[in-house]
Amino acid sequence: MRLTRSHWAATVPVVMFATVSELVFYSAQTKPYTTDTLLVTALLLVAVVHIQTGKAETGKRHTGKGDLVWYACLAVFPWFSHGAMLSIPLLACWVAVVHWRRRQRSLAQLSVRLAFPAASVLAAALWSRHLTNQVPDFATYWDRFLGPETPSDWWHWTTFAFQHLAHHELGARLWWAGLALAVAGAVAAFQRSKATAPLLVLPTITAYVAGLLGVYPFGHRLISFCVPGLVICVGVLVDETAARVGRNAFARAAAGVLTAALILTTVWTTPTRLHHDLTYLYGGDDYRSALTFVASKWNDSDLLLVGNGDRAAVRVYGPRLGLPAHRTWRAIPTTDKTPRHNCPLPTTIAHAPKIWLITGDVVTIYTGTTSRTALAAPLLQQFHVAYAHDKGRVTVQTLIPGAAPKSWETRCLTYKPVGPPGTP
Repeated sequence: MRLTRSHWAATVPVVMFATVSELVFYSAQTKPYTTDTLLVTALLLVAVVHIQTGKAETGKRHTGKGDLVWYACLAVFPWFSHGAMLSIPLLACWVAVVHWRRRQRSLAQLSVRLAFPAASVLAAALWSRHLTNQVPDFATYWDRFLGPETPSDWWHWTTFAFQHLAHHELGARLWWAGLALAVAGAVAAFQRSKATAPLLVLPTITAYVAGLLGVYPFGHRLISFCVPGLVICVGVLVDETAARVGRNAFARAAAGVLTAALILTTVWTTPTRLHHDLTYLYGGDDYRSALTFVASKWNDSDLLLVGNGDRAAVRVYGPRLGLPAHRTWRAIPTTDKTPRHNCPLPTTIAHAPKIWLITGDVVTIYTGTTSRTALAAPLLQQFHVAYAHDKGRVTVQTLIPGAAPKSWETRCLTYKPVGPPGTP
């Protein structure tokens, strides 16, 4: 049974999917988030085909040609996508339950067929965990999306996480309306097909549970793979609304178009907002102009200091612009969050005659303050800001010796050389 019966009802998810700022931004780059969305969508399609094969004859042995494709996807996709790795366990279990309830496979048969994919998912998860542990600032950077700090904060964190999902990943101007539409669409899809409809929301459920447990951040581009299933739910809602009008084709079409228009007024990312968001997203990644400016003013005794999240840009552009690797350092947040005066500084930094600070305005060093402030504050007992400017949404500051007129207790940082590409 198809979840939608009309082409025009499909325009709603297509328009939503094509205009969400973060999806458009990352679809134009070679990033893992695009692969997450692609592979999870492929999993949903293969799962639907696999469920629908032979569904009319309960008790008939499942002999569809999709068997090999389905189990191959389960085993291979986790090694190319975190989104697939997280989504596969629930998707595979649901498809197995459907086949078992239809008596198309026994539990023993399903266990044998799922053994290798399960081992592959587990191995991929352990390898991913190993790699993540090599980047200590990962948890700090995504701290807001890695579950509540205490059980009593569960409702507050959940509300924040789903507000963020509705606003950023679904493009909803009214976050509660965006979520309500997705939930209503999921209910409508379940009424049409109890076997295939749950597939649309399982990736989101998995991602939320992973975020709640602090295993994987439930926010921003890392959960872009949840979007296809949710926007299809909204499309199903449009289709179901039209179908309930009656048998008259014109009336159904009119009701569908009206419903689609009303929904898009709530969740459609307007061209103005899309332009604004993309300008900010692309501008936030442009370190080249800032580093070019620093290189043009560079003296051999200068020192360049960046936030740990900015290190990749320095590794790419620094050698091209002639910035010496041994004079480029990065600041890393410590586990001790206690504010204090007189933060310890390495001798190289403490004795520098001039320090250039470069920080991306959207790349935080730790939550609660801007990157430009977090990077400069520990230095203000010995240096003061002589120059500050925004270069393409990347802040450039120049510090010279002499305590600042105003300093305050701040969270201290640790410092390491930026290092070559490939280092943590």
